[in-house]
Amino acid sequence: MAGASGAFGEGSASVENIANSPLSIYTFANFFNKLLLFLLPAIVGESIYKDFKSNFNNIFYSYPFSKAQYLFAKFTSAFLIVFIIAISIPIGLILGTKLPSVNPTQLLPFDATPYLQTIFIFTIPNLFLFSVIVFAVVLLSRNIYWGFIAIIIFWLLKEILFRLVGSDSMAGFIFDPFGENAIHYLTRYWSSAERNTFTLPLQSIIFYNRLVWLFVALIIFTITYRLFSFSQNALLPILKFKNRKSITKDNFGSITKVNLIKANFNFSFLHQIKTSWKLSQTDFNFIIKSPAFISILVVGILFIAAILLQMNPHTDTKPLPTTWIILGLPVFFYSFLIQILTFLYAGILVHRAKNSRTADLISATAVPNWVLLFSKFLALVKMQVLLLSLIMIVGIAIQLNNAFYQIEIGHYLFDLFAIHLIGFIIWAFLALFVQSIFNNTYLSLFLLILLALGISQFPSLGIENYLVRFNESPDSSFYLNYSDMNGYGHSLLPFFLYRFYWLLFGIFIYFFTLLIWQRELTNSVFERLTVAKNRYRGKLSFTLMISLICFLSFGFYIFQQQNLPGNNLFFEKNKTALLSQFQEKFGKYEYTKQPRITSVFVQLDIFPETHSFIANGNYTLVNKTN
Repeated sequence: MAGASGAFGEGSASVENIANSPLSIYTFANFFNKLLLFLLPAIVGESIYKDFKSNFNNIFYSYPFSKAQYLFAKFTSAFLIVFIIAISIPIGLILGTKLPSVNPTQLLPFDATPYLQTIFIFTIPNLFLFSVIVFAVVLLSRNIYWGFIAIIIFWLLKEILFRLVGSDSMAGFIFDPFGENAIHYLTRYWSSAERNTFTLPLQSIIFYNRLVWLFVALIIFTITYRLFSFSQNALLPILKFKNRKSITKDNFGSITKVNLIKANFNFSFLHQIKTSWKLSQTDFNFIIKSPAFISILVVGILFIAAILLQMNPHTDTKPLPTTWIILGLPVFFYSFLIQILTFLYAGILVHRAKNSRTADLISATAVPNWVLLFSKFLALVKMQVLLLSLIMIVGIAIQLNNAFYQIEIGHYLFDLFAIHLIGFIIWAFLALFVQSIFNNTYLSLFLLILLALGISQFPSLGIENYLVRFNESPDSSFYLNYSDMNGYGHSLLPFFLYRFYWLLFGIFIYFFTLLIWQRELTNSVFERLTVAKNRYRGKLSFTLMISLICFLSFGFYIFQQQNLPGNNLFFEKNKTALLSQFQEKFGKYEYTKQPRITSVFVQLDIFPETHSFIANGNYTLVNKTN
């Protein structure tokens, strides 16, 4: 809100939009509403999961209270915290308009009505619905990670439904759990002045939507209440691991001679790499064999198929399912899902040993820290490769189904694993770093999601240079403009330059993560800092400094290239300055009578290999002022 009010200087806010208009308030609140969804498992889910995690549930079940009292107390106490956090959203928006540096021309007089309408008609009901879903899933599965997975699956199913029925249809209005489709439809033709002054269009369809989803939440809670019982086992058998066979020893009462195999110790670098690979395969199998990941995989396939099958334009011309079209839309929508899963499973893998109470055993093994950390990294990369491969598999199936046989396997591989995978690898480095800093998986996940969503808002804070915008590059969506004539055009080289720059940063934070990797028993931040200080020596300190020098040196090189006369990037402040210069220089000719161009003849020779062309032609100008 402060940035939209111009608090961070010229260029941080749009001169056409009022920051605290009712529609702007709704937009801000809706953004934070979706962000808070990923906090619900850590609040609502944790309220019920902590009983199972501490094995205290059996003691609780013996207490003299009813099932209704137990569930109501657990849910109400957790949702009260969610309510307090939700109330802080409008308070923060209001405080943002009160900063002394805001531009008064970007603000309307204070009115509490749009804040109250947004929070009580949209934010609180939405959070209540998803709180019930998370509470039910965690309660029945006794697994808090299923709370995160449930939110992701629900979001994917919502997108699939909108692809099938349309977001601007009556079904799209009713079955939208956020109620935003109706708002977007009712405000689609509003002018800039109307968006800045009109109140929210609270028509009957919006209230029908709110009542439908409130009823759905109550049904889910009722079903959960009936399914739950004070029993020992989880109520969703699909979420449990397969029963393992128990082996009963029968060699008691005699002395058994055991021939021990002589161990060959090998601590070479190549052997350590092999160890990392084998450990990563164990972690990767843990990921792909979990029912949660399998569920996301199935829904993800349906999501990709729904996008590709509904890619027809608004015109009557149906495009051919060429490879570049198949690759464009799914990756654009699917990439955020891969990011979320990277953040989530980075935390699961980092804290897996501690949660399974085998951390001390692993810490006692003769395996270096970098081998353990590298194995987690490889497991995440394998997961990302698997998820990206789904796009290629489903895409080829769609092409064959449409009798289109010009399948470009090389294009698939280059686009998915050379352009997109490197970005996810950089996120994997950061995810492992953040998850290693904090012992709380949910806090780390929330911070990572906040960063992923907040990067796009950096320009509103005056942060426009791509050298400080994590994992960003100019024209990052250039792959959507792929052409059979000139491929990716001139955008490919700068894209890889910036990606390599951030990859160097990822390598640096990988080595920095080794300093804070939790292996010793530490009970305070001071002890962890002491351990990190003791580790900062020898090869680790050398590689850490070399990676930092490489990162800074390459960043300085890009900075120099940015400031060359022909390579200036047009940031928002540059555009504003250029517009001011243009208006100052040519503004006096605004009302000068000039001839008009009535026709153009151009002979154009295009040379895609050299990204150049030769143009010859003429304009016909006619004086239409007489």
